[in-house]
Amino acid sequence: MAQEGEWELKFELDQAHDITNGAAPWLPAGLREARPRNLHSIYYDTPKERLRKRHTALRVRKSGDEFLQTIKQDGAGDVARGEWEQAIEGPEPRPSAARGTPIEDFMGRRRQREKLKPLFEIDVERRSCDMTKADSVIEASLDQGHVEAGGNRLPIREFELELKSGQPSQLFEAAREVVAQAPLRLSFISKGERGYRLREQSLMKPIAASTVQFRRGATAKQAMQAICRTCLHDLTTNVGSIEGEHAVEGVHKTRIALRRLRAAITLFKKITQDEESSRLRGEMKWLSDLHGEARDLDVLQMESTLPQARELSGGRALVDIVGQKRHAAHEKLRQAVHSQRFYIFLVDLVRWIEDGDWLKAESKQGDGPVARFARSTIARRRKRLLKKADHLSKLPPAARHGVRIAGKKLRYMTEFLQPLAKSKEQRREHRRFVKQLEKMQTSLGTLHDAEARGEFFRDIAEAPSAAMPHDGAGPAALSHAETSAADADLLRRAASARGKIAKIGIKDIFARG
Repeated sequence: MAQEGEWELKFELDQAHDITNGAAPWLPAGLREARPRNLHSIYYDTPKERLRKRHTALRVRKSGDEFLQTIKQDGAGDVARGEWEQAIEGPEPRPSAARGTPIEDFMGRRRQREKLKPLFEIDVERRSCDMTKADSVIEASLDQGHVEAGGNRLPIREFELELKSGQPSQLFEAAREVVAQAPLRLSFISKGERGYRLREQSLMKPIAASTVQFRRGATAKQAMQAICRTCLHDLTTNVGSIEGEHAVEGVHKTRIALRRLRAAITLFKKITQDEESSRLRGEMKWLSDLHGEARDLDVLQMESTLPQARELSGGRALVDIVGQKRHAAHEKLRQAVHSQRFYIFLVDLVRWIEDGDWLKAESKQGDGPVARFARSTIARRRKRLLKKADHLSKLPPAARHGVRIAGKKLRYMTEFLQPLAKSKEQRREHRRFVKQLEKMQTSLGTLHDAEARGEFFRDIAEAPSAAMPHDGAGPAALSHAETSAADADLLRRAASARGKIAKIGIKDIFARG
């Protein structure tokens, strides 16, 4: 059995669109005419999900009277996946069909193998056809069905493009052409992962920031790809949770994914400068601003003194104003993430990460070891931050906000590069460095939020009466503006963190490249 390097793009179909008959005009003609096949898959793992923890999926799929054992392995955001397939007899996994795969050792041990149990099942109706683009062959598939786990069932509606032969660039080009006219959002959640998350009842919940993994001997370009893949995975996973029960946390986690993605591109800016990267950064700014507006109003409504404002004169009117602004911000964000602009942005971004011009351009820094790049880049940014943060108590609000942004970016960048902390001592110092950056960011962030709230409420209080239809909201808003005062203790904490950051050298964090 040979390993198959699978280049695949998977898309979720917007639930508002019905394609039950497979005749949507954006579907490739061959797909609309294809005869559907019924596929039944059983996914196996141990009760403690040992295979999942190894980023591996083991399934047995039945199509007609045939059984096919498939082993898949990938990381967060990977487009090129490892896949091993072999025909077997019957629905039970076979150790012989796992030879030469990442789980050969696991399947070869009887006591471990006997712990495998069917955890969930997936039934889909699949239509497939081959598309030819230039000298490449791309298989298009439409899957409609459901995943069932623990008595719970979830519908599946996915569109996939898989490169069978030819150049990856043609796969991305074909994807962009389809997405430009279709309600499709790029997704990195496999059917198997959907089953696991349905089993643990976490499918609709946002996820925390994923840990970046790459080899210590990787080049700067390879590390950049690994980091961006991880951030893109988190973005596409969390954006589906900005509506519904977990909307507040979904907006927050999606905003973090965007911030981390922007920080990654900034970190490697010297090796990724091209026309496309500039355009993509503009799109990320557009999305980040929308998420920021919705998040700020979420926090304002939940965590400030606003919930008690109804007791004040004009307080009910003020609460109504904030609620309307919050609803408008969430609606604007919802429309954005269901727009063709967003769908195309995701395809363009993954194409840039996997096949961008920056990868093909010669670069001494980009093609050199990432450890060397990290030490010089993080050292330079640390020095710049310390200079900006000098005499924090004397800085005006705008300058303090600049310190906060610089510290937050440096924290994300340092977290990305954690695999380069080789020794136990380096890992300890890495944690200390990140912790102090987080303390500085949190202290200055709390101060900035208080100042921003004051400005927000002052704008309401000072608005002309014609622009303020809610009677009596002005006095209540002014009261909130006055209580949003600066806290000197926050500045002391930030200054203390700055002093500790100054004592941690970059050579204490990262191995020499």
